[in-house]
Amino acid sequence: MGRVDTGWGWAAAGLVLLLVLLPAPSVAGAEKRVITRAADLPRLNFRGRKNADYLTVSPDDFAPLAGAVRAHIEGIFRDYYVADWATLKDLHTILAHLDLLEGNDAGVLEHVSVARRLERKTDEKFLGITFYGEAIAKSRKDAGSGSGETFLMILRYNLRDALAAMPWDDVRQAIVKDRALLDLSDEHHIPPWTRTQGDTPQDGGAISLDYANELIFDRILLRLIVPLKSEFMQAFDHLAAAHRTEDPRTALPVNLWKSRSVTLPEGEKLSPVVLAVWDSGVDTSVFPDRLFVNPREKPNGRDNDGNGFVSDVNGIGFRFDGSKTPELYFPIDEDDKHLLRAQRARARGASDFYSGTDTPEARAYRRGVEEGADTLYSEEAGSRLRSHTHGTEVADIALAGNPAARLLVVRQSFRDEDGSASIQSIQWWRQFALNALAIVQYCKAHRVRVVNMSWTLSMPQWGGLGIQADEADRWARECFTVVKRGLTAAIQSAPEILFVAAAGNTNQNAAFAEAIPPSLVLPNLLTVGAVDQSGRATDFTSFGKTVTLYANGKSLEARIPGGDLMIVSGTSLAAPQVANLAAKLFAIEPSLKVPEVIELIRQGASTSPDGTITLINPKRSVVLLAIRNDRKGRP
Repeated sequence: MGRVDTGWGWAAAGLVLLLVLLPAPSVAGAEKRVITRAADLPRLNFRGRKNADYLTVSPDDFAPLAGAVRAHIEGIFRDYYVADWATLKDLHTILAHLDLLEGNDAGVLEHVSVARRLERKTDEKFLGITFYGEAIAKSRKDAGSGSGETFLMILRYNLRDALAAMPWDDVRQAIVKDRALLDLSDEHHIPPWTRTQGDTPQDGGAISLDYANELIFDRILLRLIVPLKSEFMQAFDHLAAAHRTEDPRTALPVNLWKSRSVTLPEGEKLSPVVLAVWDSGVDTSVFPDRLFVNPREKPNGRDNDGNGFVSDVNGIGFRFDGSKTPELYFPIDEDDKHLLRAQRARARGASDFYSGTDTPEARAYRRGVEEGADTLYSEEAGSRLRSHTHGTEVADIALAGNPAARLLVVRQSFRDEDGSASIQSIQWWRQFALNALAIVQYCKAHRVRVVNMSWTLSMPQWGGLGIQADEADRWARECFTVVKRGLTAAIQSAPEILFVAAAGNTNQNAAFAEAIPPSLVLPNLLTVGAVDQSGRATDFTSFGKTVTLYANGKSLEARIPGGDLMIVSGTSLAAPQVANLAAKLFAIEPSLKVPEVIELIRQGASTSPDGTITLINPKRSVVLLAIRNDRKGRP
């Protein structure tokens, strides 16, 4: 039996630990406000005098930012209780990094200790970004200095001692990835060690705490880590050499997903099952034999069946402004197609490079980064490419190995035609909610059994609209609540449909972050996080009590518009694996109800190698269904 109680929830022992790690209450401690959602956290909103990038290299410009960040976090600890492990961990990590830059090594070690106790991802606990600050601070403290041969000797000893104590299977992939990041990091180029939530501020614009965190770590990289990167890389190489083996069975990380996969044979007695992919759009020409077909509609530019949708032969679509469109995927022009070809090659090279595989693609990727090829297109162009490819990638995974699956496309554009997402009015949010209700009703009318939703919506941030912050927050909350209630009502109206959501790629507690749909708790909704091929949580996956299942979401091959394969990662690719499994169970036994499918998926699942999360096992779930049918005397 797989473990049913999954995710990183609020176990009694965990709550005690959290309370222990919170600052002790003062005389006015009873008046502290408890924060249970990310939107209620105070915002930093620091404004620098120059472009934010200058803050990383200019001591004069960085000092006010560092002071503002420290005061902001200390104010949070003073005035609030934050009921979220991940947020507390991040706050202590930022303070550790500020202390590192200021030479307060005792403070570094104290905050790192707290952050590590709060961390839930095994490899991050051992080898997260606090590893570097801890090693430097401990070595400076032991040597009495941050330079010189004595410091370097102590650093080498501390690195080898710390790494030797780490379980190799838990950190081997993190070691390879971090070594690659170190290899690319120099005074001219900083690869993405951390992930920023939100947009990069323009000159003089407000800087969020998330972006300040990135700037602070970038400064640490430039001032402290890059000058010592050869020491870290040699320590990683020494650890890898100590575990090197000629046995091909242990030379590479275990890929547990190959043994868990299930392909339903073409000739098997299966029932057609309609699976909807509610996403950015799908190139239906990639799946000509797997499409849902509306028998009452024709591709003639008319609404033949009178349901309000024109030419909805294989599904329906909505543009960014909420209007209907018969076009089922986001188009791009020739310039963007050229960028997409380059991005495909780059994705393959990046996957090989960060996994430690020496291939021509990996070497080309490295050369491209050194030459600045990773910055050749704008954020808007990247958004257009994702809007163009995302839904097709998801559909490819959702349909894999299931000849009975019939794809119904629901195109939902989250960007406008130029790839931007302008500030949305209350009317946009209301229309989105209405469209969600219409989408689910459409799925019900066409007997959809499974709906995959590999997207998230978060509460808007409207701090720069020229209105008071409290008023902006009130309007943002009202808009977000409209969609949250609308989507909840839509899903609740279809208990006969299983909805599968992606947890999100922000490394946050999904419930605390409130993004929808992953923060919702509904009986016919499953939210899925991402793990790598060895079954360990990825550094990007969101988590928490609403994220009850995990599937492979790291470096997968999936088809994009036109049919070419591309290497992709994200919880967006983990969710359709659960949708895929559910559709296969429905195809084998169409009489199954949604709660029965969920139970089969949960019973077939198993705990991850580190025992912290629950991984799907499609093969075992299918076997359990066969045993169930055998007991009932069904063929």
